[in-house]
Amino acid sequence: MRGNWQYHMQVLTPLHIGSGQALLPFEYVTDKNLEQVVRVDIPRFFRLPGFPVQKYTAQVKQAGFNLQGDFRQAALKCPLYSIKTSGNLEELHNAGYDSQRILEHIREAGKPYIPGSSLKGALRSMLLRSMVNDHQENYEAGLQREIEQVESMDSRGKNRKKAFFSNRPEQRLLGDQNRSLLRLVQVSDSSHLDPSALQLGCVKVLSQSQYAYL
Repeated sequence: MRGNWQYHMQVLTPLHIGSGQALLPFEYVTDKNLEQVVRVDIPRFFRLPGFPVQKYTAQVKQAGFNLQGDFRQAALKCPLYSIKTSGNLEELHNAGYDSQRILEHIREAGKPYIPGSSLKGALRSMLLRSMVNDHQENYEAGLQREIEQVESMDSRGKNRKKAFFSNRPEQRLLGDQNRSLLRLVQVSDSSHLDPSALQLGCVKVLSQSQYAYL
């Protein structure tokens, strides 16, 4: 059976799919009144009438330079797009310079979207969860037997153990990756979203280093 179907998708939890790019403190300003971060159109910013080139070049060389000081009002006149916040601007301001980077959501033509590969991954996870729930007892018993067989291997089977725990549980349900029925399913990218659909969130990563958070 072949055909194309369109689906409406609702995201229930916070979702970030990065573009691999990050906004640095000298590329955005914050607007406390509107509770948002404004991505500055830098070329337009430089072309403002009377732009103080010498003042800018002197300050940009300083460590920790950002647009929140002398250039804030000028930068607010050159918005590229804005990102709503959830009341965490103060936390952003108080973070260290490196932690003030804002990881960008993936975009196309300036508009965010969700790649088809991410949607297919979510579909795969949903199917796996449903299949495990429907046949949980038999699945767990069979998988446990295979785990015991692999664990009984000597150290020379170490790499095989890694491959087993990475792939085998999924293969029991969906089959070999090269023969999986999901290979027949092609999922396209989502429609473009309005930038206003994005919201800034603060992510703290637990670390075992000397710092509590990174």
